Amino acid sequence: MLWYSCLWFFCSLPIVTLGASTAALYEMCFRMHDEGDYNTKNFFIAFKDNFKKGTAVWLLLLLLAIVLVVVYYGVVWVENEMIRIVLLAPFCVCFVVWGFLLLYVFPLMGFFENTVKNTLKNAIAMSIKHLRQSVYCFALALLPILALALSVEWFIRLLYIWVFIYPCVAAYWFSGILKPVFLLYAPKDEEEKGSELEETE
Repeated sequence: MLWYSCLWFFCSLPIVTLGASTAALYEMCFRMHDEGDYNTKNFFIAFKDNFKKGTAVWLLLLLLAIVLVVVYYGVVWVENEMIRIVLLAPFCVCFVVWGFLLLYVFPLMGFFENTVKNTLKNAIAMSIKHLRQSVYCFALALLPILALALSVEWFIRLLYIWVFIYPCVAAYWFSGILKPVFLLYAPKDEEEKGSELEETE
């Protein structure tokens, strides 16, 4: 897990490649759960296979994140407290939807072969349909942010954990939670990675 976290970190350094490296990391984690063939070579094969789709989705999510940040600061600057509270409600909903999308889209890429459009649609549909797992994963994903909020000093001191240990541990944890969900939609007579997931109803 330490080695895969390092691979994920260095492959994500260009920033634009973060989506492809995250999808590759999840594919390796799913293989770990299956005791399949996971190694450095397969990580880079998965990275290459997911490069176009992962990069496109990541840039879209990054753009949405920038929009959310701009909107948030715009809402915070509203002087009227009542209006500010009213505006914060839909913002929080959009933030949660963005978070659910971020949590599901890369595991879906690591588990299924599908188009970008269907992957995004399925990520939203599954995150809502399987709300318990979504909330659980979302809460776990907020741990680094919570640690940073509690103590910036200790967060920096333990930065090596968040960079070189947490990524793969979290991905392995999330993949274990999400795999039973994905298996509900996986064709029984096909391999998990390489099967095409149809758009969910």
